[in-house]
Amino acid sequence: MKPRFNSRLFDFSTILLALSIGTVHAQSLWTGSTDSVFSTGSNFSPAIATTSASNLDIQFNGSDASTEDLTLAVAFGGSAGGAGSILSVLTAQSNPLTITGSGTAAIRLSSGLTVQAGAGAVTLAGIGNLAIGGLSTASSHSISNLSSNLLNLGSWPVIAGGGNARNLTVEAAGDIVSNGNWSNSVSPLPSSNPLSLTKTGAGKLTLGGANLVTGNTLVSAGVLELTNALALQNSALDTSGAGTVAITGPTTLTIGGLAGTTGLSSVITTGYSGITELTLNPRSGTQTYTGAIANGATGMNLVKSGGGTQVLSGTNSFSGTTSVNGGIFRLGSADALGSTTKLIVSGAGGAIGAAIGNFDFAGISPANAIPLELNSGANNNDIGAFQNSSATAATYSGTVELKRATIVGTGNITLTGGFTGGGFSLNKNGTSTLAITNGGTTSLNELRANRGTIQVNSGTTLNVASIVVGSGNNVSSGLTLNGGSVICSGTSLFGTATTGTASATLTLSAGTFTVVGLSKGSPVGASVQFNTNFNGGVLKASVDNPTFLTGANNARIQAGGALIDDGGFLITIPQPLIHDNALAATPDGGLAKSGLGTLTLSGTNTYTGNTTVNAGTLELAATTGGLTFVPTTNGVSNKITGTGTLALKGIFN
Repeated sequence: MKPRFNSRLFDFSTILLALSIGTVHAQSLWTGSTDSVFSTGSNFSPAIATTSASNLDIQFNGSDASTEDLTLAVAFGGSAGGAGSILSVLTAQSNPLTITGSGTAAIRLSSGLTVQAGAGAVTLAGIGNLAIGGLSTASSHSISNLSSNLLNLGSWPVIAGGGNARNLTVEAAGDIVSNGNWSNSVSPLPSSNPLSLTKTGAGKLTLGGANLVTGNTLVSAGVLELTNALALQNSALDTSGAGTVAITGPTTLTIGGLAGTTGLSSVITTGYSGITELTLNPRSGTQTYTGAIANGATGMNLVKSGGGTQVLSGTNSFSGTTSVNGGIFRLGSADALGSTTKLIVSGAGGAIGAAIGNFDFAGISPANAIPLELNSGANNNDIGAFQNSSATAATYSGTVELKRATIVGTGNITLTGGFTGGGFSLNKNGTSTLAITNGGTTSLNELRANRGTIQVNSGTTLNVASIVVGSGNNVSSGLTLNGGSVICSGTSLFGTATTGTASATLTLSAGTFTVVGLSKGSPVGASVQFNTNFNGGVLKASVDNPTFLTGANNARIQAGGALIDDGGFLITIPQPLIHDNALAATPDGGLAKSGLGTLTLSGTNTYTGNTTVNAGTLELAATTGGLTFVPTTNGVSNKITGTGTLALKGIFN
C-alpha cells in the first residue's frame, strides 16, 4: 500500500526551512498514485512537470504500516548545479521508506534532507548521488534525522557544494549511517570552496567513505563514528565540541589537521588505543591545535602531510617517529614533538605543495634533543626543508643528518647537536643566519648561501667540494667563520647573481678557512658586491695560486687582523688589503703571515696594523705591491716584524 497524504497536517518546520534560505518551495506530496518510481511526476500532488524541476518541497506523509520501496534511475529535484529542492520525511510516514538508485540516479536538494521525529527508517540503496546546495547562495545545509529510526544513506556520495564556503549540519537524534564519499563539489562549480561539517544531536553519525570534505569537522553532541581511516582525510577535527569520536576498524587515521583545545584521547573515546599512526593532512591554510596528543597504541607515529600548515602548541607525549611529508609543520610549544624518537622531514622537489615537507621552529627551541633527518626537496626562497618564521632565534640540540641536497629557509637557527652532511649539498636560501656549532666533522658536496648567512662555529669541520655565496638576486648573503674549520677542495665563488643588486660577504672572525682560492663570480646583468672581512680567522691555501684572492670590492682588515697561512705553497693576493673605515683612526689588526711557502702581495695595501711574518716568506711585489705606514709622534703606527723572510720590492707610503 502506498503512503497517503493527509492534507490536514501542516508541516511548519518545512516552511521555516524554506524561509531560512530565502526561497519559497512549492509543496509536492508523494501519493504513489501511478507507480513506485520516485521520479514519476504524476506520483506527486500537485504533479511535477519534469525531473529537472527545482524549488520543490518534496514530502512523504504516509500513515499505513507497509514498507515503501521506490526506485530512481535519473536525476530528480533540479538541474545539475541548479537550485535544487527540499526533501522531508514527515512524522506520519511511519512505514520504512527505501529509494533504490541505478544508472544516473541523483536527488538534488537546495538545502537538505529532514526525517522528522516518529518517521520510519529511511534508506538510500543502490547507486545514486545525494547533491545538496547546487547554485544556492545559502551558507548552511542540513541532514537531519529526528526520528529514533535509522537514516541509512548507503553508498550514495553526499555532495554538498556551492559557490562559496558552506556548513553542513548533520543532526542525529537517531543514528545516521553513510558509506558513500562526501565532498564539497557540485559540477560545474569549483571544489575549492570549503565545506564544514557539524555533528549535532545525541545520536550517532557513522562515516564509512573516503570523504573529501575540506572544512573543519566539529562534533557538538553525540558520537561521530569513523569506520574508514580516510573519512576525515581533508577535514580538520575541531576538538572544542562536547561530542565524541569513535574509531571502529582502522588502526591508522588520516584527518585534515587538528584544531581546538581538548586532548585528543579525550575526544576519541573509542578505538584510539589501537591507532598506530596519526596523519595530519591540512589541505591548505593553517590549523592550530593547543590540546595534547598522547599515544594511541604504544609508540604511535605522527605524520604531517598535505599542502597546508599544522601548528601544535600542546604538551604532547606520543613516542613514535614524526614525519613531515608535506606542507609546513610548525612548533607552537617546546613540547610539541613529545617523546618522538626521530623527526623526519621528507618530500619530493619543487615548490611547497602536497608532496613537500617543511619544519618550522617559529622561534621555539624543542625541549627534547631529537635526531633530525632531512630528506626534503622544498626549495622556495624562504621555506626550505626547515625554517624559523619568527624573529626570535631557535636552537636545535638534536643531531642533524642530510639525506639529500637540502635547502634551509628563513630565520636565525643554531644547530648544536652534531651535523652529518652525507656528501650532499647544504643551501641557505632564506634571510638571517644558519649557525652550526659542535657539528663534528662531515662532508658536503656544495655549501651555498643564496640568501642569508651560513655561520660555522667551534667544534665543526666542514669538508666541501665547492662554495657559492651570493647567487640570490637582489639579496644579501654571507659565509662567516666564528670557529671550527671549513675546507673547500674546489672553487669558492662570491657574488654570482644574474640580475639586480646583491652582496656576498666572507667574514673570518675565528677558525680556519682552507681554500684553493677566493674570487668573485661572473654575474651577467647584475650589480654584485664581494666583500671580505678579516677579523681574526685564518685564511689558508691548499695549492699554489697566483690569484689566491681577487675580484673583491673590499678586502677589509678589522680589529682582529688578517691571518693568512700559505700552507707551504706559493700564493699571490692581487686584491688590496685595506683598513676598515669603521675603525676610523684606530689601527686595524694588521697582517700575520704563517706557513713555510711564499705569500706575495701585489695590490696597493692600505691596512694600518702591524705586518708579522711568522714563517716562510712575505714578498711585496715589484711595481704593483704596496704598503702604507702611518706616521705618528712616536714614529709609525705599524711595523714589520717576525722570524720569517721579508722581500720588499714594492712601494711604501
